[in-house]
Amino acid sequence: MPAVHFETPVTVPLADAERRPRLAVIDGPRAGLAAMTQHGLGGYRMADMVWQLAFKRLTRAILEPTPTNLEEAREALELLARNAASATDGQRPTRH
Repeated sequence: MPAVHFETPVTVPLADAERRPRLAVIDGPRAGLAAMTQHGLGGYRMADMVWQLAFKRLTRAILEPTPTNLEEAREALELLARNAASATDGQRPTRH
C-alpha cells in the first residue's frame, strides 16, 4: 500500500526518550496513529471522546484514503493535539 499523506501536516506535542516535551510534525494517518498508540499523544485516554474520534478517523483514512477521509482524520488529529497542548500548558510552571 503506498504512503498516504495529509495535504497539511499537523504539529503535535510529544515527549522524547527522556520525557522532555517536543513538537513533532505528523504528515499522515499512520504517523498520527503511531503518535497516539506508541508515543502517548492524548495521554492514552481511550475513554476520551476526542481520542476515540481521532483513532477512528485515522484508521478509516488508512483503510480508505479518500481526500474526505484524510481531511477528517487530519482535523481530528489537530483537535487531539490542541487538547493535549492545553492540558500540558496547565502543568508547566509559568515565568514572570
